[in-house]
Amino acid sequence: MPQSKDDFVPGVYVQVTIKDVQFNAVICDTGMKDIIARLDEKQTGVDEGEKLTSHFAIGQTLNAWVLREVNRKGNVQLTLLKPD
Repeated sequence: MPQSKDDFVPGVYVQVTIKDVQFNAVICDTGMKDIIARLDEKQTGVDEGEKLTSHFAIGQTLNAWVLREVNRKGNVQLTLLKPD
């Protein structure tokens, strides 16, 4: 599990907890105060047109890969699709 924002590099496997399920994204808690993880709809593996709320629930734990490192706002992009 990453211990600092510098540990969130593409390809790293992390465990997060869902904080919010929106119509086009899942927002997750990384366990670090200043870093929020976002899982865009296209990175979930859910078929287009299906509701994310049918697949994800607040409080659920996910294992995901870091897609893009932490940006200036403290957001990190994740994916459930195994990277190449």
